[in-house]
Amino acid sequence: MKSNQGSGKRESLLQRTLCLAVLTITAGLATIQRIEAAANLVVWDTVQRLADPNDAENRAGWKSVPSELFVFEADPPKAASDPGYYGREYSFKGDAVVENRSLAAVFWSAKGRVVLYSKAEAAPTGSTSHGNPGLGRKILELAPLESKSQTGQISRCEILRNAGDEVAVEVFFSARGAKDVSAVFSFGKNEIVEIKPAAKMKGIRLQGSIDYGVVPGFIGDDLIFGPGEYSSADTLSLPVENVFVGLLKGESNALVLTWPKGKQQLKLNLANGPEGRRII
Repeated sequence: MKSNQGSGKRESLLQRTLCLAVLTITAGLATIQRIEAAANLVVWDTVQRLADPNDAENRAGWKSVPSELFVFEADPPKAASDPGYYGREYSFKGDAVVENRSLAAVFWSAKGRVVLYSKAEAAPTGSTSHGNPGLGRKILELAPLESKSQTGQISRCEILRNAGDEVAVEVFFSARGAKDVSAVFSFGKNEIVEIKPAAKMKGIRLQGSIDYGVVPGFIGDDLIFGPGEYSSADTLSLPVENVFVGLLKGESNALVLTWPKGKQQLKLNLANGPEGRRII
């Protein structure tokens, strides 16, 4: 009899332990979801449109987009086993975010920009640059090259590929009085972002503070452009072939641009910074 009571106690203890384990696993799902971004390549849906990506500290409501969208079907196993099933297009409820351990890209629909954050140094000592504890340090913003008077937005994002080693998103930009244009942004597990603009997109504008511009010379010397040397100029057209290096403000990050050989042109806009120094 005592043996049975001991067995019942052990069984009850085992049940409580299993329940505790289930609770622990359930509570840990949100943590695992956040850890995914640090180890893998993750596509997020913010569920709600972001008013400002720099204020997106609360990510509790974000949802990761699964690589296999048949999980949204009424009968996922049947959809997965159907050879004629070609999947569905994912529709973002909020803004799209692509994140890996090196960077985060926020497709800010309200302003029609792609905001890039670097996680190499999210909060360097003495830095006053905008940043987000989760996303990293803001590096620059990208948008189609257009008149500054036009206000644009991102009308939609389409996931072309969402795998463990690569994510490709086609982004459609719209602006008042102009035709919609698109570009494909591709990401891997590193800090490289590949952009393939459609034929209608004539150029890309990158907005960020650059202290010095460098045109690498593979035969001769590098050409270094300091904005302080051009106090009366607003724009510089650089003699580049297909490589440009921008030393970003803060001395902790560098922007490297490469593109195929062709008739592309690169121009730098010069202005006075908050401290009165000339910046690119």
